Amino acid sequence: MTYDDCCNYFSKKCLQWQSTDPDHSMIKYIERKQKIGLIAEFKSDPDFSNIVCNFLKQYAEGQKKDTISSVIDDALDIAQGNLLPIHINLILAAVLEACGHSDLALKVLKGVATAVVIGGIALAIGSLFKK
Repeated sequence: MTYDDCCNYFSKKCLQWQSTDPDHSMIKYIERKQKIGLIAEFKSDPDFSNIVCNFLKQYAEGQKKDTISSVIDDALDIAQGNLLPIHINLILAAVLEACGHSDLALKVLKGVATAVVIGGIALAIGSLFKK
């Protein structure tokens, strides 16, 4: 799995959350689910495990070291707009816990997970504006 695959996963997930009744609001969905609900949702989604968890595992094992500079650059470019920081942190905590990473792995993977989630959110927002 690649960084782009992960961003696309989160883009689709954000669009799904944005279209969920009753609020049709990604932010309200995340607030309603909280970390526990997001963890359960991610754990029950085979695509999450296959795409996101596999990418994070490969990254942690050093197989994706060549992507680090572009991942960090993308995250910094997108994060400069302070895009939903509270909600991004909630999603990040759920993503890393759902993938079963320990505290040590959390420190190593937080940067790449941040980039993946923010990249997916940016793609989803871009899709909403195209409509």
